[in-house]
Amino acid sequence: AFQILLILVLLAHLSVYQVESFIIKALIYLVTFLTIASGFHYIYFWGKKAIVEHEKQMQNKGE
Repeated sequence: AFQILLILVLLAHLSVYQVESFIIKALIYLVTFLTIASGFHYIYFWGKKAIVEHEKQMQNKGE
């Protein structure tokens, strides 16, 4: 949602409405932070799931 908002603000800034630069910078930092946080969450969640699946497979092979 913030990525779309950033695009809309940039398009408005480049066409009709002059948006304050601190708003644009704040949105850029916010989108960057949220994207990085989302990436870390993805790695944590799916990495944890992969470890659990691997442990299940190893237990099944041992039986």
